[in-house]
Amino acid sequence: MNAPSRVDLPLVSVVMPVRNEAGYLPQAMAALQAQDYPRDRLEILVVDGGSTDRTRSLVEELARSDPRIRLLSGEGVNCPAAMNVGTRAARGEFVAKVDGHGYVGPGYFSTAVRHLQANPRLGCVGGVVDPIASDQAAECLAAARFSRFGVGGGLYGTKHASPHLTSTVQCGVYRKAVLQEAGGFDESLQFGEDEELNWRLQRAGQIILLDPEIRFHYYPRATPRQLFRQYYAYGKARVRVLRKDPSFLRLRHLVPAAMVAATAAGAVIGLLAGSVPLAVAVPVLYLGFVAAGAAKIAQARRLRAPHLVAMGLICLHWGYGLGMCTGAVRLVLPGRTASAG
Repeated sequence: MNAPSRVDLPLVSVVMPVRNEAGYLPQAMAALQAQDYPRDRLEILVVDGGSTDRTRSLVEELARSDPRIRLLSGEGVNCPAAMNVGTRAARGEFVAKVDGHGYVGPGYFSTAVRHLQANPRLGCVGGVVDPIASDQAAECLAAARFSRFGVGGGLYGTKHASPHLTSTVQCGVYRKAVLQEAGGFDESLQFGEDEELNWRLQRAGQIILLDPEIRFHYYPRATPRQLFRQYYAYGKARVRVLRKDPSFLRLRHLVPAAMVAATAAGAVIGLLAGSVPLAVAVPVLYLGFVAAGAAKIAQARRLRAPHLVAMGLICLHWGYGLGMCTGAVRLVLPGRTASAG
């Protein structure tokens, strides 16, 4: 496919929600400024959610030498609300969601725009998320997260070598008109806003494309505690999405919560029955699954610490599962609402 001429290229508005990303922002902004997309066809809108570090001053400093950069205030807002702030201010035909905790690969926008211009049915285009590990522990946790032994973490990877339709992408490039028609990002969701929005787009007749040439390099959580807390929040957010639209439910959404419930129930029933073998049967089976999965991941990735991979899988399963259980309980308790907690 021939690349469109410079004069035919539409304006792309990059919206980057940030909060206390001073350690990652220079690399994220440098990657945007190094794109092969024409400089005068790209604007960069950084929406700050109330940073207390040097994030704002760094953006202001960069904006003095690059007029394409604008700093917008969204103090106290979460990521989807920040995206809506940026979308309303965007002047471009296309809006690109870019995480400040990583950086885009070369040709990110030129490739996405080429697809969007070629197919008017495309509502969103994205690519593969490449985790960047700072040490061995972070590498093992990332391997667990992006494995299908986790909680569907293979979602943002792909086994396809060519562009293909998919259910969702992270850090996608959207048609602004389509984004606005869909009502933007759901601001009640602290996590999972990409997947929920892309679900709505597909229900409205749009399609989502994943091109492996489009890559976003992401710094995942580096400690088991951070990973657990992240996926606990994801689990609670999943319940809110399902309450909003039950048709979004997939079997993989329920597996972690079912595992948590089965493990706890098996242990309680066994103890009440005075049967130690019954009490430990489900936990032993679960740990066997984790050990086998961790060994396979470690072998495939040539990792030397499968026990750290196993720790990552446990944090994923129990964080997500307990999050869903907590979210479900809070929905049915008297006096609680969907927005509680």
